[in-house]
Amino acid sequence: MEPIDLSGYDVVLVPFLGDKPAAPQPFLTGFLGDADAQIVYGRPVSLQKTAKSELLVADDAGGRIWLVRKQAQ
Repeated sequence: MEPIDLSGYDVVLVPFLGDKPAAPQPFLTGFLGDADAQIVYGRPVSLQKTAKSELLVADDAGGRIWLVRKQAQ
């Protein structure tokens, strides 16, 4: 079997400098376990911000909805 190109397994933040997008920065990673062995823990496909400014991440490979919130200081 030929290896499959695995992409789209991270959530990235693309900051803007003025009106131009800058380099993407990793925000939520760890969904891809081992690309060579094609081990996948999940695949983020949709994001939604809640009224409390938390982030919901739909994961169609893992069958979950992840809740991401700011860490208490």
